[in-house]
Amino acid sequence: MCLLMLVVSMLAIIAILWIKLTTGRGQIQTCYNMTFQRDQLDTSFQKKLSQPSMGLNWSESRHDCQERGADLVIINSQEEQDMINMWRGNEDAWIGANDQNAEGDWKWVDGTAVTDGFWISGEPNNKGEEDCAVSGYQSIPNWNDISCSSKYNWICEKKINI
Repeated sequence: MCLLMLVVSMLAIIAILWIKLTTGRGQIQTCYNMTFQRDQLDTSFQKKLSQPSMGLNWSESRHDCQERGADLVIINSQEEQDMINMWRGNEDAWIGANDQNAEGDWKWVDGTAVTDGFWISGEPNNKGEEDCAVSGYQSIPNWNDISCSSKYNWICEKKINI
């Protein structure tokens, strides 16, 4: 009787472990795919930044992103801001915020309002027709409003369907 109970208990444990292993394998695969795609993005982004560039103005930068099936980056969280700062290194880079349509009414390229941001203290100040946003102005990790005709590097963002 004890032997029978021991065998049944072992079979139950094996069944539970098998279910957990099978379920976990799918999660591991999903995690691996996301990590692999992130690593591919990191590599392609770093290659782009490492190429010498004379920069483009904001509209040209946005057009370049759109030709790639993307748009200038929209930053909605501290985590995204930190990632952008890491990727851009010490380079200034256009982001997808501007107030070209109505002064002081900052919008992202998708038309949503820039409600919170990572502006440098005192910015945006619209000094000299500054209607476009750059991240990392003069190596400061936050945003500044700049003339849209200035030449900077840029950061594209593309949604990936997983």
